Amino acid sequence: LLKLKAFVVDNRDAILDALYAQRAKVGADGLLLVHFSGHGQIDPQDPTVAYLLPVDADPQKPVHRAIPLDDLARRYLGNARTALTLLDCCHSGGFALGFRTVDGPAKSATPARIGVPLTARGVYVLSSSAVEQASFGGGGSADAPEPSVFTASVVETLRTGAAGGWTSAFRTRTRS
Repeated sequence: LLKLKAFVVDNRDAILDALYAQRAKVGADGLLLVHFSGHGQIDPQDPTVAYLLPVDADPQKPVHRAIPLDDLARRYLGNARTALTLLDCCHSGGFALGFRTVDGPAKSATPARIGVPLTARGVYVLSSSAVEQASFGGGGSADAPEPSVFTASVVETLRTGAAGGWTSAFRTRTRS
């Protein structure tokens, strides 16, 4: 039986607190599911570092309040046996920068940034863009926002069980 608990958190501290709490709750045999839909960017001072940008992060100084994607892998997912991370933000393919699994380096990792091996097995990441790409945002307005192409496809696939949602999002993204 799958039990899901959803959190909508938007600042760095709340995101990290939720990750730590849920990681502890799922334990060694659980599934840690993380879905981040927001902003991401490459560090303007170091192009080998990609960040998730919570609402309280300064894009000009991401090192202060942003969440480095390699920290997400190493520190915040912890030693979860199984983790599924859905990253819906620009440059989310940067998750592969600077870390490797116990099986070897990620294909897009640069030799200077390959770090300590992850101890987790079964860590899966679905990203809405490559490291150098922007993601397709949703439409709507501030009062009535619409989800991005990626998140809309995730929700539709989970809602209906139809596998076509992922393919449609990929085709939409890669045609432009």
